[in-house]
Amino acid sequence: MKVAFVGAGPRAVSQAEALMSAGLGDVVGVWNRSPERAHTLANSLPYASAHATVTEMVEATRPDVVSIVTHPAYRIRALRDAIDAGARTILLEKPIALTPQELAEVRAMGEECLIVVNTQYPWMTHWREIRRLVAEGALGEIRSIRASTGVDLFEQGPHLLSLALSTARAAGLPDPSWILAAGDGEASFGDLTVPAHTTAVADLGAARLQLLTGDVSPRVPGETNIFYQQQVEVTGSEGRVWVSLNQGWELWTSAGVRRGVSAWPRDDIQSQADLFRDLRSVVIDGGSPDAIPTRMSVAGADAALLFAWRESIDTGRMVML
Repeated sequence: MKVAFVGAGPRAVSQAEALMSAGLGDVVGVWNRSPERAHTLANSLPYASAHATVTEMVEATRPDVVSIVTHPAYRIRALRDAIDAGARTILLEKPIALTPQELAEVRAMGEECLIVVNTQYPWMTHWREIRRLVAEGALGEIRSIRASTGVDLFEQGPHLLSLALSTARAAGLPDPSWILAAGDGEASFGDLTVPAHTTAVADLGAARLQLLTGDVSPRVPGETNIFYQQQVEVTGSEGRVWVSLNQGWELWTSAGVRRGVSAWPRDDIQSQADLFRDLRSVVIDGGSPDAIPTRMSVAGADAALLFAWRESIDTGRMVML
């Protein structure tokens, strides 16, 4: 599988390592706003070449996948240029948009080609197992899902929503139809000012989704890194599962208690490789994109919930979806 990168920063490097170390493909092209960084990354890879524009790169290398990992403020333009140059499959780093207007543009472009959002955590081995158990009814009827992070909703909100909602969908729950949120304080996400400490509730049919960010989120036992203060808890009528990013997971069912290890960045590398494996099964082997939980038709709805989350904070009102 041939992959071309828009962006040459740490995310491009980690994706390239995951792709190539798993034997799933090669990097064939690199573009970056800094030509020097593009050449540096391309020169470190066996088959890659640096290019002056996104259009030139796509037309010259004809990649199977274009991975857009550049600064969020540039992603809309890069996406448009890649599609216009002939890209048919795009892996898009989160967040996929910085405003609701940008999100509408991205979702529309998702009608022109396959866009997969690189919220890769659902590919972590333990999360795949948990979704399987939830789908099989091991927790019974799902009553609530709580997801939290120690940082702001734009920094880690896409990951929270991807994990929580993919689990809800595995349980057969409907997507949210409303969200009610409150917040306090400000945080910076690049040049964007966003709410820092927030709490929100959304419906999942009869079940409820609770979301927390910043200082109001519960602490992960044993965790000292604020960026690893991420956890998701799913409660059902017959069991419960708790999963942290870096301090393990615990599953309680009528069969007893199971515990396992979670570790970042190990799980991040594994999940990135497995995302590429599933992407390869679609673009090379002709598989169905419906098996990819972060395809734009799904991830676009998740992103819309994130913006509704913020809108509810700003207006002090429930937002209907």
